[in-house]
Amino acid sequence: PCPQCLPPRGAAPAATVSDVTGGLAQINLQGPRSRELLAALTSADVSDAAFPFRAARRVDIGCALVLATRITYVGELGYELFVPAESAAHVYEAIVAAGEPLGLVHAGLKALGSLRLEKGYRDYGHDLDNLDTLHEAGLGFTAAFDKPGGFVGIEAARAQRGPGVLTRRLVQVLLTDPE
Repeated sequence: PCPQCLPPRGAAPAATVSDVTGGLAQINLQGPRSRELLAALTSADVSDAAFPFRAARRVDIGCALVLATRITYVGELGYELFVPAESAAHVYEAIVAAGEPLGLVHAGLKALGSLRLEKGYRDYGHDLDNLDTLHEAGLGFTAAFDKPGGFVGIEAARAQRGPGVLTRRLVQVLLTDPE
């Protein structure tokens, strides 16, 4: 770290880190009616303008205060809810009750993985690792090659641009008959 980023020697730290993983449960609301369901559960404004993609908001659900993030890996609108463990059953029951008239369907983590693959979303650790480059992974579009000052690895990434340069590429296969 840079010296100007650190507090003076002997000063109290400016930030602390606490692992709260064991105190939280995660419940996902995913799919085209997930906003409608979340709106039925909370007094918070969950409109697109008030709660844009990749935003995080504290919202009330029943008697619980929940951290909601608008993120999805299924190719549809979706939210990840981080619920205090002691409120997880209460929040889950509220979701099930509000979701019934909306056609709520329970799905597990494997369904999330299948939908992610169908959408073409890559997962670090499953599809990619630190040996794959932006262009090999089909993610060259995510790099800001015009960023002032560039970024670490920009020259290597630029060298892989253009036809005939790549020696390998992550691809998907679409089966017309899964049987």
